[in-house]
Amino acid sequence: MEVILTIDIGTSSVKVAAINSKGELVKTSQTSYPTHYLKPNNLEQDPEDWWNGVKSGIYQILKETQNSKISKLSITGIACCGHSPTLVCVDRQGKILRPAIIWQDSRAFKEVKYIKERLKEEFYTSIMTSPLTPSSRIAKLIWLKNNEPNTMKKVYAILEPKDYINYKLTGEYKTSFLSGRDFVDVRTGKVHSKFLNMLEIPESIIPKIIPSYSIIGNTTKSLEDEIGLPKGIPVIAGEMDSITSIVGTGITKKNMCYNISGTSEIIGISIDQQVNLSRTKKQPYFSYPFYNNLQIIFEATQASGKSINWFIKNIIGSDKSPNKLILTNEKNDFPKMNPLIFLPYIEGERSPIWDSRARGIFFGLNSQHSKFDFYRAILEGIGFSILQNFEILRSISNKDNIPDYLRVSGGGAENNHLNQIKADILGKKVVTTKFCESGLLGGAILVMMGLKIYSFNEAVKKMVHIDRIFQPNMEKHHHYYSRLFPIYKKLYQNNIVLFKELGEI
Repeated sequence: MEVILTIDIGTSSVKVAAINSKGELVKTSQTSYPTHYLKPNNLEQDPEDWWNGVKSGIYQILKETQNSKISKLSITGIACCGHSPTLVCVDRQGKILRPAIIWQDSRAFKEVKYIKERLKEEFYTSIMTSPLTPSSRIAKLIWLKNNEPNTMKKVYAILEPKDYINYKLTGEYKTSFLSGRDFVDVRTGKVHSKFLNMLEIPESIIPKIIPSYSIIGNTTKSLEDEIGLPKGIPVIAGEMDSITSIVGTGITKKNMCYNISGTSEIIGISIDQQVNLSRTKKQPYFSYPFYNNLQIIFEATQASGKSINWFIKNIIGSDKSPNKLILTNEKNDFPKMNPLIFLPYIEGERSPIWDSRARGIFFGLNSQHSKFDFYRAILEGIGFSILQNFEILRSISNKDNIPDYLRVSGGGAENNHLNQIKADILGKKVVTTKFCESGLLGGAILVMMGLKIYSFNEAVKKMVHIDRIFQPNMEKHHHYYSRLFPIYKKLYQNNIVLFKELGEI
């Protein structure tokens, strides 16, 4: 049996999977690693933890397949995706120069201000395809230049997590078009020389840009000796996790709504590339070219699945997966009485408020509330955050063409309580895919394209399959939309000053 090895460098763990040409999972392995919270807004990871997890995962899959129909020689290709925007700095020999500054890090406040003051807004907004925030890689890089100049002098290449893993597999420094955003034109791959020169960033540290389905190189002999991975397997460039997950969710035509549900939520819609999107001064969404001459626009929250995991681990005191933990109360399954509202801002928030100082709130707490109410409030808070982002999508796209369904994938799609609450709050059908880990599946699709086995449309048709449809309860939807959602939005607005004051303590 021929299989594809796919790798997903997640925020909390690396997943490695063997997937066949039908999009079916054959084998999988998962390895966790820590995030280092140095101080508020400073979050880092050790790239060697990613690599050790990848090696362990590949080794386990190869070991488990020795007595099965799969052999080491049946691996046709490898693809990797990873969290983003994350800054990885290596020297000429590929040595890590410092821990990776991950996507959740927002220390570069001053650097964002510097970029806006140094460059005219019309100039940098014409280049940036996503909001300029402290999380942006360009802001992180300037922070490094300002605060660790000796490290900056040694930087040979700046990589994303999947680029670093690709280097370890092949010895090649390359990245994909969208992973190079901030530094290159995402349509052509051409480096923004003038932009970088004005910020005194050397062009030489930007890796060669290639399409996400292109072959970077082949696996090296050293891996065969170390973990048993045969030499010469083609390695595909891959893409950042959000885009790869959209590929694996099966988005192939315009006006398809999607939600990648995991540590955070990605909420988006595919549109015709010819549609002219007006840019606001504070661009609230991400906008990238996609396959089939589509444009994908989406927004991203900060801590949805993380809010659930925080509650289960620290409040419930359980190590169970949220998908296996049942927290329901049949006598009070809908908040018409004693409503409790949760702001899911436990790590600040990206879309739509872009405020790293925002914090989580439980509002309306009284003595009648139980752990069931808290859990439901968290799920509803996630649903409200999606709805608030969805309103922006409606405002910047053709309202008449937005479908009545939302295609959901990612680890959060396995939580049926969350799926139903999303359907009820949005008033839309929620459609889940059979293979929820869309980042892994998207990587397999890119391999099939890179090896010229399938076209994009063929790969999606053969490998992405629908699982369940959650129908909305419209009575609940009207209650959520008319009564609770307005309070949810006011909670942040009424506490902006307090969030700022709290952050200064």
